[in-house]
Amino acid sequence: MIVNNETFIEIFKAGTYPSWNPETKKFEEIVFSNDTLIEIANCYDPSFHKAPWFIGHPNSDAPALAWVGTLKAQGDTLYQNFSSMSDEFIELIKNKKYANRSVELYNWKVNGKNCWYLGAIGLTNMPMVKGMKQLEISDYPVHNNSEDLMKAFSLQPLKFSDEQIQSFYLPNNFKQKNMNEHLLRLAASLGVSIPAGTSEVDIVNILSSKFSQVANENTVIKTELEKIKAERIETLLASAVTEGKIIPAQKEEYLKLAQANFDSTKNILASMASGQHLEQNKVGNVDPSKNLNAGYTPPEDHSGWDFFEWTKNDPAGLQKLKASDPDAYKKLEDEFLSSAASNPVFKNNFNNEGGK
Repeated sequence: MIVNNETFIEIFKAGTYPSWNPETKKFEEIVFSNDTLIEIANCYDPSFHKAPWFIGHPNSDAPALAWVGTLKAQGDTLYQNFSSMSDEFIELIKNKKYANRSVELYNWKVNGKNCWYLGAIGLTNMPMVKGMKQLEISDYPVHNNSEDLMKAFSLQPLKFSDEQIQSFYLPNNFKQKNMNEHLLRLAASLGVSIPAGTSEVDIVNILSSKFSQVANENTVIKTELEKIKAERIETLLASAVTEGKIIPAQKEEYLKLAQANFDSTKNILASMASGQHLEQNKVGNVDPSKNLNAGYTPPEDHSGWDFFEWTKNDPAGLQKLKASDPDAYKKLEDEFLSSAASNPVFKNNFNNEGGK
C-alpha cells in the first residue's frame, strides 16, 4: 500500500528507560533527552537501514508489516511517517488487534558517527512508553489504486542518478558490465526502442516511464497467456491423435483434463502406446459413439478401474461405457479431474508402465 507520507505519528518520548547491556548482562538506565531525540531523527538514514514494523520484537528474519519513511523530533516526542504498509498491518490496526508501539533503539555507527538509531518498531499492547495516542488507521490514509494515487500525488517518472544506479544491489555472480544487456532485454520485452549509446541512467528513466504506460495492460497480457496455454494443449492433443494414441472423439475429454492439469495429461499421453488407433483415425473424425452397442457391459477384470486405467488399457471400451452408461462415465471423469486439480503432485502418481 502507498501511504500519505505527509502524516507523522508519535513513536517515542524523552525520558529515562532501562536498557540491556550485553557486556555487563544487566539492565542500565538510559536518559533520552529532547536533544537525544533530535540526534535520533537526524541520524536516521533509510539507505543505511530502513526500520521495519513487526508484531512484537521477533528475530531479524520476520517479515515486515510496514516500513518507516523518515523521522522528526518536536519537543519531547519523536515522530515518524510511513513509506509503505501492508494490508495485514492495516487490518491489525483497523480491527484493534494492536493499539500501541515499542521502538528498538541501537547504538550504531552511522557515517562515521556513533548515535542512537531506530532499528525497528514492534506492535504491542504493553508499551514501555506510556501516554502516546493509540494507533488509528485513519491517522495515515492509504491509497491502493492508480486513481487514488493520481488524486493524492503528482506522479512523475522515476529519476535515478549515476550514484544511485551504482548503489543498486547486484548478486556476486552478476557483472556490472552486463547491466546494459539486461536493461536492453527488458526494454525489448516491453517494446521499447533504446538508441545505441544510451546510458544506464537514461535507460532506467525510459523504462520507468514505460512502466506507467503498461500498468493497465494486464488484461491483454493475461489474454495472450491464455492463448499460449490453449495452443499448447491443442498441439499436445493433435499430436496424440496423429500418433494414434487417442481418437478424435476423445479430444474433448482430454481437453478438460489438460485444462485442469496439463502436466498430468501430458504424462498420461506419453505413457500410451503409439499406433493403437492409427487405422481408425485414417477413416476420419467420425464419432465412434454412434456405432457403439448401447447395452455394453464392462468386463469383470475392469471392475475398480479409474479413468486413467480405462484410458490407457481400453479406450474403446471407455467410449462404449460413455454411450451405454453416461453417469458412470461422468463419475470416472469427475473423480479424475478432481484429483488432478486438487493434488499438485498428482502427475507423480503415474509412470510409463501405467497405473497409479
